[in-house]
Amino acid sequence: MTLLKRTDWEFLAPLALKEAMSIINKHGAFNGQIGLTHRPGTPEGDKLIDATGSLYDYDSGQFVAKESDFTEFNSAFVGTYLHEIYSTIGNIGRMRIMIMDGPTAYTIHRDVTTRYHLALKTNPFCFFVFPNQNEQIHIPQDNNIYEVDTREYHTFLNGTRATRIHLVMDNLLSYE
Repeated sequence: MTLLKRTDWEFLAPLALKEAMSIINKHGAFNGQIGLTHRPGTPEGDKLIDATGSLYDYDSGQFVAKESDFTEFNSAFVGTYLHEIYSTIGNIGRMRIMIMDGPTAYTIHRDVTTRYHLALKTNPFCFFVFPNQNEQIHIPQDNNIYEVDTREYHTFLNGTRATRIHLVMDNLLSYE
């Protein structure tokens, strides 16, 4: 896990949480995710869901899209602090607000990019598990953005009944 060194995240993170909560309250969460980026040509009504879920179709054994396809930031959120984070980091594919009610865990999987995580709401009992490394990692709610190598097999666990909210961004510079 790598910390992205920035001086302005302390200012941006609390404002990003406020914006994320506003979006969640207004639009709901589609299977625990809200997409902030989408593919060009996505119909207006699908822009919040285009970047959600897995890009891998388990039935066909094929990817249905690439992280690099998600080049458009949702125009409804341009000018927000979430957009400022997107613009400042750069080279981002999918950018999502990920909401995980607990207690629950994801299936073990690996991604095709590393991912940047900004913990907007969390607790010490929310963490990644990397079984091949026999490692668990908690991303603290400390207003910092962390790069996690999710190309390694992992799961994420929310071991509480509290909601966990992360801003998650795919790092296109790490695309395999």
